[in-house]
Amino acid sequence: MRRRNFMDKSVSERISIVFVTICISVGVAAGGSLNAPSGLLTDGVHNPMCVDSETVSFTWAMNDYAKSSIQRAYQIMVASSPSNIEKSNGDEWNSGEVISSRSAGVEYDGRSLSPGARYWWKVRVWDNHNNVSPWSETAIFDVGLSKSDWTADYIWDGTTNENNFAYFRKSFDITKAVKRAKVYVSANNEYKLYFNGEYVGRGPARSSPNLCVKS
Repeated sequence: MRRRNFMDKSVSERISIVFVTICISVGVAAGGSLNAPSGLLTDGVHNPMCVDSETVSFTWAMNDYAKSSIQRAYQIMVASSPSNIEKSNGDEWNSGEVISSRSAGVEYDGRSLSPGARYWWKVRVWDNHNNVSPWSETAIFDVGLSKSDWTADYIWDGTTNENNFAYFRKSFDITKAVKRAKVYVSANNEYKLYFNGEYVGRGPARSSPNLCVKS
């Protein structure tokens, strides 16, 4: 009988230990905090320089504190300046708290975006335990030119060989301080772009004139 009592006590202690462990694990999962979302993409690209203003979408990754956490809601802000996004002033779009587990391809639903303009955005999420994350780091995206905005004329070296390689140079003077510059390029074949003799980038064959290679 003494042996039986010892076994019963041992089993009871093991059950108690397991029970306490489960309670602690559940408590951490339910009462923990969330990390800020990461991996922000616009139209599937990190900080793209040219996006179509009609098809802007956002993607991010939720950094959950515990495996039991899933996204319950999100909030996206898009601003026209770094200062506005820093102050959480979504002057272009503030989605508010949207009840959704979606975190990929979320469509922009704010004011009309201006061609050639840059925008700043960030996101935060809520999980199924009603924890809210900090705001993500700010991401950017630049809007490209539409066909009606493209006003350049095609240039050529005058030869009849359409596959000929030619160098073109444009000189200009800058009289004011420059914050940011963009180059929009289109070519019948592949091109390479240089600025002050420094290689900037290249474009694919028969590239779109709405493609921005560098800013």
